[in-house]
Amino acid sequence: MTVTPAEPHPIQNALAWMLTDPTSQTAVTAACEVYRPRRESMAALLAERDVAVSDMDGLAFWVPVLSEREAQLVLASHGIAVAGAGESWTKPGPAAIRIATGRPIPDAPAVADVMALAARAR
Repeated sequence: MTVTPAEPHPIQNALAWMLTDPTSQTAVTAACEVYRPRRESMAALLAERDVAVSDMDGLAFWVPVLSEREAQLVLASHGIAVAGAGESWTKPGPAAIRIATGRPIPDAPAVADVMALAARAR
C-alpha cells in the first residue's frame, strides 16, 4: 500500500498566500498600530493597580490570576467576557485570563478596576 501525503488544507494555502502578499502585510501592520496603544494603555492601567501582564503582542495579552474560574465569574458579573488560559492553551500552564484589544475598551479605568479584583479572586 502506498501512502501519499495529503494536500494542504485550503485555509493553510490562504494563510501562506496572505503571509507573503504585500497588501495583506500592509493591513496587518496597520492593525498592529491600532491595537498597540490599546494594549499598552490597558497594561498601564493594570500596572497602576499592581496587576502584571504578559505576552504584550498581537490582539491580546494575558493577566495572571489566582483562579481562572473565579476571575471569569467576577468579570462576568460586571458584563465582561474573557477566555481563560485553560481554554486557550494546548498544555497546562499558569492560571491567566486573556484580554482582547481588537475593539476599544469603553471606560478602561473602570474595567481595569474590575480586572484587578478578578486577578485576586480565589
